[in-house]
Amino acid sequence: MSRLSLPLLVAIAALPACRISDPAPFALEAGHSFAVTAIDGQPAPEGVTLEVVEPGRLAGQAPCNRWFANFNQDAATLRIGPAGATRMACLDDERMSAESGFFAALEAVDSIVAGPDGEVLLTKGGKPRITLMRAP
Repeated sequence: MSRLSLPLLVAIAALPACRISDPAPFALEAGHSFAVTAIDGQPAPEGVTLEVVEPGRLAGQAPCNRWFANFNQDAATLRIGPAGATRMACLDDERMSAESGFFAALEAVDSIVAGPDGEVLLTKGGKPRITLMRAP
């Protein structure tokens, strides 16, 4: 085996380990507005939103209450929270459970990436926690 072919074989063997379709980071900018479409893989209740109200500040509608939180972003790294919320009565147990899950997911997020179908994914350890779609 020639000296040239050994490095070539090593390079070819490493190709499957390369992730060609790695997701791209997504920059949150003031004025961005999103509908939350999923929380931990489950469809989000209708009307849940996330808005970038100013640099470093998020707000929106949770399943029951209005919410707000600070955030820090550096490329794909994202830290949110803790979140604050109004204290309106939530008479629907399913929406209340979804709200608790939403806040837990927000505060657990460690990155943000553009998804393959136009969605924006807030992830923890590469696993989607919250799925967003840009609002019109």
